[in-house]
Amino acid sequence: MQKVKEFRDQGFEIIQGRSSKKVLVVGPCSIHDPSETLEYAKKLKQLSVSVEDKLFIVMRVFLEKPRTSHDWKGFIYDPFLNGTCQLEKGIKASIDLLEDLQKLELPLATEFIDPNLAPLIAPYISWGFIGARTMRSPIHRQLAAFLTMPVGFKNPLDGDLEALDSAIKVASLSHTALIPTEDLTLKIKTTSGNPYCHGVLRGSKNGPNYKLALNLSEKLLIDCAHGNSLKTLMGMEKAFYESLDICTTSSHVMGLMLESFLEEGKQSVIHPLKKGVSITDPCLNFIKTKKLILDFYKLLSHSQRSFSSSIESSFKSTSSSEMVIRGA
Repeated sequence: MQKVKEFRDQGFEIIQGRSSKKVLVVGPCSIHDPSETLEYAKKLKQLSVSVEDKLFIVMRVFLEKPRTSHDWKGFIYDPFLNGTCQLEKGIKASIDLLEDLQKLELPLATEFIDPNLAPLIAPYISWGFIGARTMRSPIHRQLAAFLTMPVGFKNPLDGDLEALDSAIKVASLSHTALIPTEDLTLKIKTTSGNPYCHGVLRGSKNGPNYKLALNLSEKLLIDCAHGNSLKTLMGMEKAFYESLDICTTSSHVMGLMLESFLEEGKQSVIHPLKKGVSITDPCLNFIKTKKLILDFYKLLSHSQRSFSSSIESSFKSTSSSEMVIRGA
């Protein structure tokens, strides 16, 4: 797991301000097909090499989905997408996928939902997230304290930024707790806290909030999907381009997040599925994703604020026509 450690160290340097690179967390809304995921990852790896002097690209590998109503809970729970919820097979298939992805030497990100599954997944993950639905949970704040990697807390669905600040502070503190280990037994462990937690502006039920980053000083990522995009592809592009100036001129805004897959849009879980199309939130296709990444890179390379204005104008005219347990 040496590469994972190296990737985490790069993340620590960015959070500490010791690296001038910006972060881009990009990939499928959720994982549902290992072979398609690997195909996407290979494309992203090739692209990331060409921009790695300015951008630290981390691939989304979200294996669990937070559900507040009856719905698909993610690949790790229901790998066959048929409601049979074969968790044991889902865990094995997820670990096999993470092993394959690790061979590509690409940093991976995930959202931790079930703390009991964290010790199985965390060894492969370079950047973790706690989602909008769980960021107020004491257990998830405690989990973040034990994860020895950068961890982003997304603002809650109601957009409460005080709750966001509270979550980060709690995760930075010392905790003693019963922690699941890799063999899924419980042990009492103590952590001094995680100093590498940060906020994520992801919009709220009231709409986009990425422009609030201008008024904040905490370390942040801007999620261009979810509430900031109103869950539309056009909205995601708009949030991306309008966030570029914020990101490239504000040292506390470390980077952006995008939802992207092989093909555009989303589909219902009706077999046979279309190849490379998300089954949860809509995703940009890889061709569009590549353009956005290269635009980001060019702006960072030239340090010209006018560049972002020109590409934003171009867009507007177009649119109008691991845990402590495994040595982490």
